[in-house]
Amino acid sequence: MASRPVMPASWPATSSAACVAWRARVVRERGRGPAAPALSTLVLCALVLAACRKPRVAEFRIGLIRSMDRGTQRAADEPGRHGAAVAVGELNAAGGVRIAGVTHRIVLVERTTAARPDAAASVARELVNLESVDVLVGPNTSALAEAAGAVAEAAGVPLIAPLASAAPVTEDREFVTRLAFLDGVQGRLLARFARDSMRLGRVASMHNAASIYGRDIVTLFATEFRSRGGLIVATETFDADDPASRIRAIRRLAAARPEAVLLPNFSSADSLDLRQMRTLGFRGRLLGSDFWDAAAIERSGIADGAVVTANWDRRAERPELQAFLRAFSARYPQERPRATSAANYDAVRLLAAAAARAGTRSGAPVARALRTMGEYAGAFGSYRFIGNGDPVRGAVILELRGDSSRLRALYGPLP
Repeated sequence: MASRPVMPASWPATSSAACVAWRARVVRERGRGPAAPALSTLVLCALVLAACRKPRVAEFRIGLIRSMDRGTQRAADEPGRHGAAVAVGELNAAGGVRIAGVTHRIVLVERTTAARPDAAASVARELVNLESVDVLVGPNTSALAEAAGAVAEAAGVPLIAPLASAAPVTEDREFVTRLAFLDGVQGRLLARFARDSMRLGRVASMHNAASIYGRDIVTLFATEFRSRGGLIVATETFDADDPASRIRAIRRLAAARPEAVLLPNFSSADSLDLRQMRTLGFRGRLLGSDFWDAAAIERSGIADGAVVTANWDRRAERPELQAFLRAFSARYPQERPRATSAANYDAVRLLAAAAARAGTRSGAPVARALRTMGEYAGAFGSYRFIGNGDPVRGAVILELRGDSSRLRALYGPLP
C-alpha cells in the first residue's frame, strides 16, 4: 500500500512567506527535466498550493424575481429591487448572517420575468437549478408568484412573495410565504369602510377578466357589502389586450348609476381606467386596492376623492419604518420609497433571520423557522407569524385628495 506523504513541520497554512517558498519548490520540481518528481512530492505540492489559496467566503444566496412589465416596473419592481438592495447592504455591513456558527455574506441574484406565469416559473427554475440560490423573493403579483411558488415548492426552496395577496399563492404549500394581507382581508375591509364610513349604498365594479386578484377582491367585497345592506348594481370585466372591451364595460357601469366603482386593477397616473371613467362621464367615487400606485395618482389629481386600501403608509411613526426610510433615502436620495421597497426589504431580512434561526441556508428548516417566528416588526408592517404562509397583519385606508393623501383609518392585525 502506498504511503501517505508526510506533512512537514513548517506546513504553510498560516504563513504567506512559507506559501511563496513552497510554490518555488513546485516550480523547481517541474523544471528538473524529463525525470518526474516522486508521486508523493506532487501530491504534497498540490495540497500545499490549495492551502495557500484564499479561502472562499460562505454565501447566503437570495434570488430576486422582478417583472419587466412596463406598467409596473417604475412604480413597483424597480423600487422593490432597491428595497432588497438596502437590506442586503445593511446586513453585509453588519457582518452578514451567521448560520450554524459560520458567517455568510449575502448575495442578491436578480432575474427579470415577463408578465406571464410560465415565464415566472422558468426564471424560478433558473435561479434554483443554475444559480443555486438558497431562498427566493418575488415575484410581487399573485399570478406570477403562484407559478414561481410551484417551482419553489417542488424544489424545497423557501420563497417569500412580498405583495402577492391571492389565496392560492400559499394554499397547501409548505415553502411559500406572503407578507401582504390576503385579497379577502382588503375586500372585506374596503366594503366595511364603504358602507359604514362612506355611507355608500350602490356600488359597481370592474376588473381584468384574467386577473385572479381582481376577481377575488370583487367577490369578497360584494359579499361583505351586501351583508351590510349595500347593493351591487353591476359587475363588469374587460380584456386587458382589447381597449374597446374596457370602454364598453365602463359605459355599462355608468349606465347602472352607481355611487362608486371598485377598480382592483393596476392603476397609475396614466391609467386608462381612471381617465376613461372621467372621460365617459362617471363622476362618482372610486374605490381602489393595494395594486394602485397611490403615490403617483395623488400627485396627478386624476382620482380626487378615491379611497384605497394599502399595506402601509410611510407616515406611520413605527421606529422600524422610520429607520428604513432613512436608510433608503441615504442610498437612493432621488427616489421615493414605495410599498414594494419596504416589502422586499422585509423579505430579505426575514429570510436571513430564518436561516440564522434554523442553522441552515435552505430547505424545510428555514421555511418552518420563518413561519413560526411569532411577532416581527418590519418596515412594511408588523407581522404575527402563526405557523402558515399567511402572517396576521394590519391594513391602512387612504383617501386621495388633490395632490396628497390622508390617512382615513389604520387597522390592527386582521385575520
